[in-house]
Amino acid sequence: LCFPGDNSWARMFRPVVKGTKRHVTHRGVDECRAFAERFAAQGLHLEVEDILVNGPPWRTRVAVRAHDSDPDRTYTNRAVAWLELRWGRLVAWEDYEDTERVAAWDRARESAPA
Repeated sequence: LCFPGDNSWARMFRPVVKGTKRHVTHRGVDECRAFAERFAAQGLHLEVEDILVNGPPWRTRVAVRAHDSDPDRTYTNRAVAWLELRWGRLVAWEDYEDTERVAAWDRARESAPA
């Protein structure tokens, strides 16, 4: 999984590397599962707008366009997930979204009273 920007989601397992090349932030099933479990635990909701699928089973590409938000709607964002699969197995997952919104939501959650 490649999650963009300098935020708590991108830093879950390794430091952020800035640049134009794809930087893997989550490796393997356990780290991707932890990302998905955190997404659910935060109460984030994903509303899929469109899904595009192309390619043969040995090189399938999927693009998912969606809106995501938290229950209070203090965070909303648009995202595109680019997935690459080989014979039904996920081999690459890259998210594209407004990284400043993610960082601002992180800051708001850190400063909120417990």
